[in-house]
Amino acid sequence: MMKLILVPTDMSAFAEQALPTALMIAKRENADVELVHVYEHILPELTQNAPPLDPTLDLELHRRARERLEKLAERLHKETHVSVRATLLEGAVEEELVSYIEKRHADLVVMSTHGKGGISVVWLGDVTEDLVRRSFSPVLLVKPNEKAPATTPARSFSRVLVPLDGSRLAEEAIDHAVVVAGTRDVEYLLLHVLPPFDDDEPIAVNPVDDLRYQEAKDYLEGLAKNFRALGVNMNYRTFRHDNTARAILETADSIAADLIAMETHGRGGLTRLIMGGVADKVLRGSKVPMLMHRPHAQEKSHAGEESAASTASGSGRSK
Repeated sequence: MMKLILVPTDMSAFAEQALPTALMIAKRENADVELVHVYEHILPELTQNAPPLDPTLDLELHRRARERLEKLAERLHKETHVSVRATLLEGAVEEELVSYIEKRHADLVVMSTHGKGGISVVWLGDVTEDLVRRSFSPVLLVKPNEKAPATTPARSFSRVLVPLDGSRLAEEAIDHAVVVAGTRDVEYLLLHVLPPFDDDEPIAVNPVDDLRYQEAKDYLEGLAKNFRALGVNMNYRTFRHDNTARAILETADSIAADLIAMETHGRGGLTRLIMGGVADKVLRGSKVPMLMHRPHAQEKSHAGEESAASTASGSGRSK
């Protein structure tokens, strides 16, 4: 159950396309929505070789930003009857957002992958990537329509893909996906991509004769069965592919997925960030929204996680 959904915004048309989805989830979960904008003050060093900085200009821009944000929150509340609050922060965008999300214990962060710069200037590698790397709250990333229509429909989730690597850390994505997408008329697919056969591994012509395939299948079946018992429509799929990220994207296309949910950390533990690897490639290549989450496990659990993963790879949780 959610209580608070934070929506970081630079108040551009692109960023605001994440709002309908955030409000849809909030209405279903009876949660509050908080719009957060970080105002960056005009720094004197940025005005070199320009006319002297008017000391009142910064104050006026700050006032306008607050007024615009509050009006947006008021309008959204009137249109949806969802409790919408406006919060204006000041300082460096990434640092302020990460700190505020932690302070507010947000159940979910919903934001667009693009802002003022438009489709050609991606937040990834900047604000979005920083939040995904550092926030312990799940982050739902919505890719806006390039034409930025005035009225953007909410992204409904009916087919959700959850890639897993066989680790407990990666499995946390399932719970978050179910909370965000819900269970009514939603189909979930757990996916485990096996690497190509090793040189010393016998090649199985039939998947039934592939030991690692059978271990992965049993692992996924066990997870799916547990969620089915809770009323979740959950299936699974596993196969071998030489490029995990590509396999995930191809599977998402084949099932017409409208959401991909992944953890930022997996088998490698918290000291081996997937961002920059599989999850990063999927995030950049995905045509649909992505739900990203950093596990809450502590760094000291890394050694134990590695050991557990190693054991699992030989007893059903294959790499």
